[in-house]
Amino acid sequence: MNPDAEIFYPEYLKRDLARKKFSSSPTVLYEGNGEFPNCLVCKEVHNLDKNWFEYLERSVADHEVIMSSNKYNFVESKIPVVSLLNIDFFKFMLSNYIDRNICQFLEFGFPIGCENYTDFSAEKVVQNHKGAVEFPDDLDKYLKKEIEKKAILGPFHVNPFSHDIVISPLNSVPKKGSQERRIILDLSVRGGGAINGYIDKDSYLGNEVHLKYPNVDALVELIKKHGRNCFIFKRDLSRAYRQIFID
Repeated sequence: MNPDAEIFYPEYLKRDLARKKFSSSPTVLYEGNGEFPNCLVCKEVHNLDKNWFEYLERSVADHEVIMSSNKYNFVESKIPVVSLLNIDFFKFMLSNYIDRNICQFLEFGFPIGCENYTDFSAEKVVQNHKGAVEFPDDLDKYLKKEIEKKAILGPFHVNPFSHDIVISPLNSVPKKGSQERRIILDLSVRGGGAINGYIDKDSYLGNEVHLKYPNVDALVELIKKHGRNCFIFKRDLSRAYRQIFID
């Protein structure tokens, strides 16, 4: 066997070679180079971050590497996600935690638990909901903020991936006690074929799960368990879901 064969390359070198392969692929198409003569959105994104399209291409290439492995990122490719979370601190604090896989998920992305994704139908024209169409300024503000945080990718003029994709519509609703609107990505759009339709609510990575949001009864049980004068609080995290990358 040839000792110089790719099978013997270290993982980081395998990833770099795969990135180069997919970065040069004709499937990665967007107006991310040159002077962006035909796309005002591309110009605006480039003004926000001069290195954005380089990051965009690398992210698409990483996605293709992970998809080609046919395994979750934390299992095979192990390409770290872009995160401001202190992963090493999480590893230290959760060293004796029963479900320490959470550290791998934070580092390499949480498996979304999407099954039978090969059955996704080809992309189709999807219209945004009324709350998005009637409040374009709120959507622009949201998209700019999420791009600056590197929480979303784009803009894409065509599907940049080597497989079909599911397109989900956007919506917006008023925020209680605020002039801002809450932006919603509808993953359960009517008519079937939405992302949530492929996620098993009773199973995750082969394990049976039963989850529900806490309610007043759960709060009462906590108070009864810990006794009078116990200290209980809740915290509302801004962009909570957007800080956790999924795979």
